[in-house]
Amino acid sequence: MPPRRRCGATSTASSRRLPNPCDRSTGVEGAAVIPAPFRYVRPSTLAQALELLNAEAAACVLAGGQSLLTQLKSRAVTPDLVVDLGALDELREIRSRPGTVTIGAMVTFARLAKNPVVRESVPVLAQTVAHVADVQVRNRGTLGGSLSYADPSGDLAGAVIAAGGTVRLVSADGERELPAEQLYAGPFRTVLAPGELLVDVTMPRHDTAHTAYYAVARRPADPTLAGVALVATVDADRITDIGVGLVGLGDRPLAAAATARALRGQPLGGAEAGTALADEIAPLPSTAGQAEYRRAVALTALERALRQLTQEAAS
Repeated sequence: MPPRRRCGATSTASSRRLPNPCDRSTGVEGAAVIPAPFRYVRPSTLAQALELLNAEAAACVLAGGQSLLTQLKSRAVTPDLVVDLGALDELREIRSRPGTVTIGAMVTFARLAKNPVVRESVPVLAQTVAHVADVQVRNRGTLGGSLSYADPSGDLAGAVIAAGGTVRLVSADGERELPAEQLYAGPFRTVLAPGELLVDVTMPRHDTAHTAYYAVARRPADPTLAGVALVATVDADRITDIGVGLVGLGDRPLAAAATARALRGQPLGGAEAGTALADEIAPLPSTAGQAEYRRAVALTALERALRQLTQEAAS
């Protein structure tokens, strides 16, 4: 299945209509402040939303709007139809089951940080929200919108990957589930098919795990240069299992499998995996820093995330 360009939220429109706003050669960045004309629909059920997306190739999905509205104003995207998911309460549920927690795509960052089930069973999500932009974005931005936007520096993606999250993608033709790290096809690109919608994320419960998220950015609310999320099981002060999610250190959010293997079996207080981390990241140069600088920052982020993990285990 070919990768698809982003369209702000939980699904995408035709790639033919969506110039990459990161590509300055398109000339669209900052070129306009008034969106091109489009039709707007606010379905009341998920089935209606899927029917609309299935029928309209050049459609965008509106979730929290923190990315899409900017794209519309700059005309980086020019959809024929915008499908607003704001009335779909079924996508706002947080369901706790034995062994798992399922979070709807329209759950906001702020709610993730406050929800008692999330805080107890997937605490790395609540920890990560504190690093996401500002209060306004946290109040409007949604988990599904953030994951589908496929920003390589998107903080929540690293936490979901470290927690072993699985995304559920639904269309008029059926549904499928993928490990969260397999959602991404490149910078701001996902494997979402035409008419397909990310509806929820399921994660194993980590009630007894120790977790940490450490991110480096030039200034508060700036994009993350390097972010490391850890979800670890510890026995007798040794790491017996660990998930490592990375953001800002490649062309997409990453599951750092080699780093996790290097950390397993190490004493919690003296764990080190800098060599493994350096071997499996490929930071992209950007205005926020050249690749070698970001590589150095990544090692610092891992060290501090491990220190945070040790402090959390001792508390």
